[in-house]
Amino acid sequence: ALRLDGPTRGDLIDPHGGRLDLEHGRLRVLHERSFIDDATRILRGVRYEQRFGFVFEAHTLLLLEQGVPYLDCISPDRVRHEFERTFEEDEPEQAMLRLDTLRVLSAIHAALDFDERKASSFLHGRASASGARPDIVYWCMLLWGVSRSDSGEIASRLNLPRRVSTPVADAVAL
Repeated sequence: ALRLDGPTRGDLIDPHGGRLDLEHGRLRVLHERSFIDDATRILRGVRYEQRFGFVFEAHTLLLLEQGVPYLDCISPDRVRHEFERTFEEDEPEQAMLRLDTLRVLSAIHAALDFDERKASSFLHGRASASGARPDIVYWCMLLWGVSRSDSGEIASRLNLPRRVSTPVADAVAL
């Protein structure tokens, strides 16, 4: 925050050391229950980590790993929205790889995974989507190799809208 009054107007107020974290490219939570209070911070944090080339501070990473089971407490729409925001990134495959490494995807559904093959498909799909909605292409690629029953469970778990779930089901069937 910046002071808005008196002779110190414009001075930085930084009680938590955020400026140093920014300068050092560090992501750090403000309190121990951050990921428990709102587990979507895990998905957002990974997105920011990849977008800005930051790294999680060691204790924050530990808290993140401990907070992964709390994703079950988050509504399907909120989890899906975080995926949608990730798909809007320039290189969403980087965040998806990181989410897989942190076992976040498998916590959302046991059949969800993301590897270099899928990362490569995101890259190629982005380059050749020609008119297709990139988010739908990404959803299809994310569920590539998942069984029909698992894809239905994932669609339900994330409350995928019909405009997404129908092409995903078709891709899984193929």
